[in-house]
Amino acid sequence: QQSEVIGANIKMLMPPEYAENHSTWLETYLRTGVRKVIGAVRRVEGYRKNGTRFPLEITVREHRPPGEDPTYIATIQDLTKSLDLEMAMKLNEAIRQTSNVPLISVDTLATITGFNKAAELCFGFTEEEASGQNVSILMPEEIAKHHDGYIASYIKSGIKKVINTDRIAEGQRKNGQIFSLVLSIKEIKLNDLGSSSLFLGYVRDRTTDLAEGYQHLVHTMISDLSPIPIVSISEVGEVLVYSKCAEALFEAPHESVLGKNVNMFMPPEIAPLHDGYLEAYLVSGKRTFIDQTRHVVAHKPSGQPVHLSVEVREVMLQNSRVYVAFMRDLSDYRESKLVHGTNVQLVEDAPIPIIKIDEEGIVGIYNEAAMSAFQYPRASIIGRNVSMLTPPEVAAKHDGFLSNYKKSKVKHLIGTIFATTAKRNDGSLFAVRLKIDEFVSSISGKSSFLAYINDIEDECARDWLKIANSHISHMSLNPIITMSQTGTVATFSRAASEVWGYSEAEVLQKNVKMLMPKNHAMHHDSYLAKYLKTGIKTVVDTKRVVQGKRKDDTLFPLELWVKEIIFEDTRTYVGYIQDLTQVDEIEKNKFLSAVVFKESLDSIIKIDSFGTILETNLRLQELAGYSSKELEDHNVKLLMPDKIAIRHDELLANYRKTGVGNVIGKKNRLKMVTKEQKTIQIELMVEEINLEGMEPMYVGFMRDITAMVARETENMAADTLASLSATPLVAIDDKGSVIKFSKASTKCFGYTSNEIIGKNVNIIMAPSVAAQHDGFLRAYRKLGVKKVIGKVFTSQGMRKGGEIIQAELHIKEVITNGVSLFVGHIRDCTDDVKHFSTKQVADAIFQRSIQPIVVMDIYGKISAVNSVCEQLFGYTAAEMENQNIREFMPDDISVKHDEYLAKYRKTRTKTVLGQKIMTKIKNKKGVLKPVELQPKEIENSLGNVYVAFVRPMEKEIEQRTMATLAESTVSLSFSPIIAITDAGIVTMWKNCDEVFGYTEKEMLGQNIKTIQQQEVAVEHNGYLKRYKQTKVPTILNSTRRLTGVRKNGQLVPVDVSVREAVITPEESFYVANIRDATMLYQEEINMQLGNTIKEMADAPIISINQEGIIVMWNRAAEVTFNTPARDALGSNVNFITPPSIRSKHDGFLLRYKKTRVKRVVGTSKQVEGWKDDKTFPLVLHLREVTVDGELNYFGYLKDLTETFKTQKAMEVNNQVVQNSPLAFISITEVGIVQRFSKSAERSFGYSADDIVGNNVKLLMFEKTAKQHDGYLSKYKQTGVKTVIDGVSLQPARKKDGGMLAMEIHIREVEVQNVKMFMGYLRDTTDKAGLLNEQKLSTASNDLVAIPMIVIYTTGIIESANIAACSLLGHEKSNLVGNNVNMLMPEQTAVNHDGYIQRYLSDGIKRVIGTSKEVTAMLSDGSTLDVELSLSEIITDTFHVFVGYIKDMRKLTELSLLAQLGNAIRHASPSPLITINGKGVILNFNTAAEQLFGFAEDHVKNRNVRILMPDEVSEKHDSYIQSFISRGGVDSKVTAPDGVIIEAETKSGDVFSARLRVFHTMDHTGEHVFVGCIDTKK
Repeated sequence: QQSEVIGANIKMLMPPEYAENHSTWLETYLRTGVRKVIGAVRRVEGYRKNGTRFPLEITVREHRPPGEDPTYIATIQDLTKSLDLEMAMKLNEAIRQTSNVPLISVDTLATITGFNKAAELCFGFTEEEASGQNVSILMPEEIAKHHDGYIASYIKSGIKKVINTDRIAEGQRKNGQIFSLVLSIKEIKLNDLGSSSLFLGYVRDRTTDLAEGYQHLVHTMISDLSPIPIVSISEVGEVLVYSKCAEALFEAPHESVLGKNVNMFMPPEIAPLHDGYLEAYLVSGKRTFIDQTRHVVAHKPSGQPVHLSVEVREVMLQNSRVYVAFMRDLSDYRESKLVHGTNVQLVEDAPIPIIKIDEEGIVGIYNEAAMSAFQYPRASIIGRNVSMLTPPEVAAKHDGFLSNYKKSKVKHLIGTIFATTAKRNDGSLFAVRLKIDEFVSSISGKSSFLAYINDIEDECARDWLKIANSHISHMSLNPIITMSQTGTVATFSRAASEVWGYSEAEVLQKNVKMLMPKNHAMHHDSYLAKYLKTGIKTVVDTKRVVQGKRKDDTLFPLELWVKEIIFEDTRTYVGYIQDLTQVDEIEKNKFLSAVVFKESLDSIIKIDSFGTILETNLRLQELAGYSSKELEDHNVKLLMPDKIAIRHDELLANYRKTGVGNVIGKKNRLKMVTKEQKTIQIELMVEEINLEGMEPMYVGFMRDITAMVARETENMAADTLASLSATPLVAIDDKGSVIKFSKASTKCFGYTSNEIIGKNVNIIMAPSVAAQHDGFLRAYRKLGVKKVIGKVFTSQGMRKGGEIIQAELHIKEVITNGVSLFVGHIRDCTDDVKHFSTKQVADAIFQRSIQPIVVMDIYGKISAVNSVCEQLFGYTAAEMENQNIREFMPDDISVKHDEYLAKYRKTRTKTVLGQKIMTKIKNKKGVLKPVELQPKEIENSLGNVYVAFVRPMEKEIEQRTMATLAESTVSLSFSPIIAITDAGIVTMWKNCDEVFGYTEKEMLGQNIKTIQQQEVAVEHNGYLKRYKQTKVPTILNSTRRLTGVRKNGQLVPVDVSVREAVITPEESFYVANIRDATMLYQEEINMQLGNTIKEMADAPIISINQEGIIVMWNRAAEVTFNTPARDALGSNVNFITPPSIRSKHDGFLLRYKKTRVKRVVGTSKQVEGWKDDKTFPLVLHLREVTVDGELNYFGYLKDLTETFKTQKAMEVNNQVVQNSPLAFISITEVGIVQRFSKSAERSFGYSADDIVGNNVKLLMFEKTAKQHDGYLSKYKQTGVKTVIDGVSLQPARKKDGGMLAMEIHIREVEVQNVKMFMGYLRDTTDKAGLLNEQKLSTASNDLVAIPMIVIYTTGIIESANIAACSLLGHEKSNLVGNNVNMLMPEQTAVNHDGYIQRYLSDGIKRVIGTSKEVTAMLSDGSTLDVELSLSEIITDTFHVFVGYIKDMRKLTELSLLAQLGNAIRHASPSPLITINGKGVILNFNTAAEQLFGFAEDHVKNRNVRILMPDEVSEKHDSYIQSFISRGGVDSKVTAPDGVIIEAETKSGDVFSARLRVFHTMDHTGEHVFVGCIDTKK
């Protein structure tokens, strides 16, 4: 502080070595007058209070007044930043000139601003020639012409496509030569907004790399892509090379093997000895394994053995040995022998027919099962056309099918599985499932086809039964559920799915408890167990009313009838259910109607035309502080300030007289006086209500706005204060328009407030910022993500004259009445930015260099390292800085390094500086890493420093070693290899002489077309060219069977694997591994035949060796035994046998091997399998085959589980049908009855014996019966469904001639072209009354005009009245059943279910019982401000929430809704009459009884004409029919005001009344009319 310095000696500001001499220096000057300091500018060090030193520049002046002592005045400049800048610039220059990496810097206009020595050498331009030029001079023309556009696009969008990446590109030297390079671009932002940037380009010339790396790339790829597994190890056993083929062989990933000891792949008895074998060889040189081929057993990491043929070669690399092993997996060889030995028997003994034909249709293979299926002997089929096994209409076309396929190669059936019809020898047809596979000879190119055939006659019959049985349950109109004796659901009908909301898949095999409330579910298992134990029936054979729980957790009432079915000692329970929700819904709606309008959202007051208060609601009473008694019958002036109260009567009188007013229908801000004489601000809206024959009434809706007015006042005060701020302040609205511009802002930007207010704020922004600003505001309004609000940041502004300034901004958001305003405080920081820009560039170049750099002083102390250096050494910069460099050197160099530095300081003889030397560094882990080091000395004002440029060499040395190893590996390989250029020229021909007959000398430099067939050769150049253009591979990265041409012209099948090696973006070569496939072709056909049989078979096929170990396990076996092949293969087959057999099975095999007595082999037996700890039935067909003297067995199995299940299901379904309370009837497509259930017998009075076999017309009345056969015939012809798949009401005839009103549900079942119709029938006589009650209740609710929504505790909408649907823009069907959050904005909707669950959990009412302003989401996506009042209704059977909605836009509508709501509350005394479309009275309420004098029982089910005078009643029926025939359109009847009618009481009195009618349709399509009567006798 100033007070600490004034009066003290100046020495306190100097370092100690200066301070101790300063007094002497002053005395000397005063004595001698010799000036050494005064008047000169000097650089010295200052000494801060905390003891730190800093450089400064000082100028001292002497002031000597006459007769007084001299005074010395010093002007001081802190040089810290200047010298830092100087050091940064010199370091920057050193990096540029010393780095062996070409470095180019350009500005945002693409102008070169820096071009170092390495860049000069790379491109051929001098720095003088390049500087100031566009960087495009270093690019080929096709890139250069677009480059300025790339930069401009980046500056505009900020999307980084090249920056901070390494990219291969092309450069152009001064002499025009184009070369490949690697380009790394870094960006330096010169200010916070990034509006000014510098781009640094680091370049690596790939010319030398490509020249040296071409052969390495070739050899590495050949080694890696070899189809022969290759493993190379060091002389100590460490794995160096591990090809992809080896990776596939050992099933061990690349990263888990490299660097590990190769003994990981050896058996336990060999692995510990292997290192000793290697050491012994190094000592003795005796070759026992090298250059020999041996058969060995290796082990995969999983422990699984693998048989190999291994050939080992030795390679010398500098002073070390590498061993290269070429391997061949013998597993496939052994397996192919087995398959080859078994295929003939596999085909012959297959239980499914197998036929092979050529492309002319001639049969070549026809196995035993085919003979059995088609009943033709083999001799009469082999060599003949396969069409003889097809129906005549197919046989006539079959040769044409083959011919068309041969031409087009379009596969319609090949490779698919399809059902068709085949023909036996006796001419009979039978259903089959067919799969056809194609085989193409790689030599002849001709096709043959294998057909696998399954006789599906029995399967079709079973399928028909399954479908029929399934439909029996699913067709039931009432839910049917069957379960096991443990509660597991076995059947869940469609009706049950509709009632509970679960799909069938969600319930089957689950416990039935999931369909019950928790209090019942927790005991249900114990109920079942108790019943099984005691046999006492408390539920079975009884009907009970219980509760069910739907998928959405809502509870509902149901009537349950449980029947028990016992089949083969297994119990099945069948539940017949009737949903009682409709009955319960009627009761609930009656209760809801009574509480719909109990509460209102606003404070409401009703007065008469003279101002007397008639009624107030609870909200107003709370607001005013009065009770209802204290308000009612008093003048409303009681609530007004005196100034208004004294004029109010006069205003009312004037309005009564003229009808002109300023309050009604408008929103007004007024004051109200409470009981405590407190004045509050309110918003008032008044509506007038005129009712016929009554004086007008006025309803006022009030809202307390005291707090809002206070906020507005506060905002005005804050605005005044802001205008007086000395800091520039600008306020804008959410569209960017300026609404405030302070005086300080005028001083900063040059605009007056009048010039800028109302204009867009981007007028004071730099153009680059201004262009985007409106978009920023739109994005913020849409997303609400704050990127700059509440933060301090820098940007660019623009003064009135166009001058660009740097500005520091702090923006705050102010929300008023839901509208956002933004206030910005501004500081001009232009000078700050200029001060830092130069050093920022220098520091960025140092830190962003792609080469590690270390800076140290002349004593070896590190002062700085860049980020790349941190990665190399493993230390952070903080850990390295201030440490001596010797800490990071090998010990032998470290101990001498201080001596080297001291010697250089003394002699200045450079032995290392300026040179490139190979050495090692020590990283944080103590590991030595090879590097190339280039140190340089930099002279600086504060002392010299050394800068070391470090180049890591570890990867480069490793690559050189691996290149040598790869080249040696290829030279030792015995696999045929060909490499070609992208023009097709052969560059490598390795081991191909025997395959093609050409020598390497003959083929090198030739086009690969030499060994291709003519039709391929003529297209090959085009293939290469097209791939080069499109890069769409068709052959690359796959192995394909092709046909080559030998030197002698013979065709040779070869397997070719082709891979691409990319040298440059424009140049590639292709490496092909070749395998002569001549001997393999037939083996592969046999293998494919066997594999296809295995996979085609629907039944499991399992093969075991003589020890019982599984060697074959097809896909069907995986499914049947629920065990994947990877787990089964190699395991003993006894794991799929029951425990009683398992321990004996190995003995059975051993006994058969000794005795050869066949008890199972060669037979078909029913046995038991084992899966999931239980047995299941199987049929086993077992055969044997001998390979190399070793027995193998293969078995075909058939799972009988489904067959047994079908039998049980048929029995269960038969019981379900017989016990169902609904009648079930099935008929053929000509109307013959096939099934007639017990319930049908009870309904119709016929026995099943009376009906089955007769036409269903027996159950119809004459008119329908005559037409029924025609209906069936017409449907058969047209397929148009009028009754099927629907529910219809039809009259039916009982045996005694009586009529039944039946609700009929009919489904059609078809299997293999056989049709059947199945119907469930339900007597609906008693249902009509219930449905009409429901319709009446629904109609009453929909008359309510206040928008109302009722939801369950899950948030699902239970109901929404017409007013709610109209307000929200939704159809009722779109609302009911969906979650109420669909009506909320997203930010509210995502949390709403959580709010409900929290309330249900803690019971704390946060919203219930309150009114709250919220935002609703309308159907068109727009929003609406509403006030929501929420009530809760809880009864013994349901728990719902009722929401009342008020549209805040139109309080007029609210007042009308309130008036209508008041009327609805008193609607129950109004006479209500419901009739159907024939005029029959369905409902007659108490008020109607009182009005007409009739009891409901007397008029119900009679024609409504009983209530009319004769002259009216005789026309009434015709009027109803006329109304219905016109489509239900009659503006008079359904008009809101209704019509005046004449009515007659029981006593004969005639009176006039106003009738309002509501028209609807019930679920059967019956017309229903609800009439409300308004009269005064």
